[in-house]
Amino acid sequence: MTSEVAQLVLRNNYLQSLAISLVERRGTGNREELGRLMAALESSGQLNRKVETLPNDAEFNERYAAGKALTRPEIGVLLSYAKLTLFDTLVASTLPDEPYLQHLLTDYFPSKMQKSYAGDIASHRLHREIVATALANQVVNRGGPGFVQKLVDASGLLAPAVVKAAMIVEDGFGLKRLWSEIDALDGQISGEVQNDLYARVMQIFGDATRLYLQTAGTITGAMQDEIERLKSAIKTLSPAATKYQEEIGLPEIDGVSHALIKELETLRLLVYVPEIMLIADQAGTTLARAAESYAAVSTTFRVARLLDASQRVSPADHYESLALLRSQDQIASSRRRIVVSALTDYAKEKNPVQAWYAADRVRVNRIVSELAALSDSGETNLARLTVAAGLLSDIVQTRSV
Repeated sequence: MTSEVAQLVLRNNYLQSLAISLVERRGTGNREELGRLMAALESSGQLNRKVETLPNDAEFNERYAAGKALTRPEIGVLLSYAKLTLFDTLVASTLPDEPYLQHLLTDYFPSKMQKSYAGDIASHRLHREIVATALANQVVNRGGPGFVQKLVDASGLLAPAVVKAAMIVEDGFGLKRLWSEIDALDGQISGEVQNDLYARVMQIFGDATRLYLQTAGTITGAMQDEIERLKSAIKTLSPAATKYQEEIGLPEIDGVSHALIKELETLRLLVYVPEIMLIADQAGTTLARAAESYAAVSTTFRVARLLDASQRVSPADHYESLALLRSQDQIASSRRRIVVSALTDYAKEKNPVQAWYAADRVRVNRIVSELAALSDSGETNLARLTVAAGLLSDIVQTRSV
């Protein structure tokens, strides 16, 4: 058992080092994530920057303006604080009592003990603390130090709800298997290429969790049921997503299997499954029909292009970051409302989006032209996104009057 315990410790060290590397590789692009985390921890009295030799706001801004991001040791300090403070929040919540998460308690102990001492493990006096520790480690290692804070800001929900959604997404999307497949490439490909693969999964993890929170809100059902719903929807929509991805072509990466690349690229499309599930429920239609209409609206109104471009916008401060998140959410929400309206009002039409468009063609054409101008000319910035969000919101509100 000693060797197994050692492996568990080394595994955690591996994941912590990986998390730091993935944040570090973003360079000055991690400014908002880390700056916001430091500010939140400091304002709640949980971090003393001077004691931890972290830069104050003026020093932080000066460094990033000069193109000098936080160092690995500084990121490591924030990673530790993110875990410690998240642990405290989780222990104070009911999440460690969630039946689905009790495997985390069992997995904490060596395999030879799990069956023989199952009763003792289940009644361990620190069972809630063990589950909370495992959750904090998993979410922060895989999402990054600012993952939970960012999604708390974006959703308005509390940290336990964010962690619960993250675990549903992790298991619903089968991310553990993907991480294991990338782990197996140790020593076979360069560290830079391997970290790029990890970064792709991290992006999927973050995007899917955020969309799940947007569409599911506060999760009141059993986690097992939510995960099975998500798995079923992904299974239903995967063939079409895979076919589309193969049609547009897949990148080639030396040393990485075609199957792994295909799955990663397909999952980038499937992060929208939570939205499609909500649309299908609200419109009373199938997932396939909801997905077709979703894609049609995305193309017609340049939504995908706008949201992709928004990922490259660098907010200057926390309030610009909130404005960016609000614009992104408004664009996504308007897309969902247009799709639901088309599927509901023109349920018998073969192409409900086309019929919805034709019912008010002159006005919709004008807005489409304005959206095209915003997305196709010049570099996308916060002002352009705000205008685009307003245009999409206007058309939805006008059609619902």
